[in-house]
Amino acid sequence: MSSKDPSLSKSLGPSHIWALGVGIVLVGQFMGWNFTIAKGGSLGSIIACWITGILYLSLVMINTEMGSVVPEAGGQYSMAKYFLGPLAAFNVGLMLVLQYIMLEAADALVVGQLLKTLSPDINPTPFVILSLLLFTYLNYHGMQATLNLNIVI
Repeated sequence: MSSKDPSLSKSLGPSHIWALGVGIVLVGQFMGWNFTIAKGGSLGSIIACWITGILYLSLVMINTEMGSVVPEAGGQYSMAKYFLGPLAAFNVGLMLVLQYIMLEAADALVVGQLLKTLSPDINPTPFVILSLLLFTYLNYHGMQATLNLNIVI
């Protein structure tokens, strides 16, 4: 293979993908479950889980049907481009970028709230800001650096 051939380099291993999933689930557990149980009670939380589960199942079924007729690879981008046009594909990509930004902010908020549970006298704001700066610095250096930190944590 010559140096001019385009190729993708494998930079993430199975442990990195595991760390990504665990990080997302832990933030979702802390921010989601605690909020729903506090606001809606156990029964309200269970009802919300069932509704969300039905919506995710519907999404999987729709993606399966759409994926079988799209003539190119590319997942949600290709589906949006093929069925709705290039602007929709751009918006799908934009929403994913915003999702990753919000995940970083949610991680920083979780750090502050966890410190607040250790001692009510702690002001979480400086820790939230420092965490956000740390996560931004790590993301600037690549997803592998961020996921390595997730593995350590």
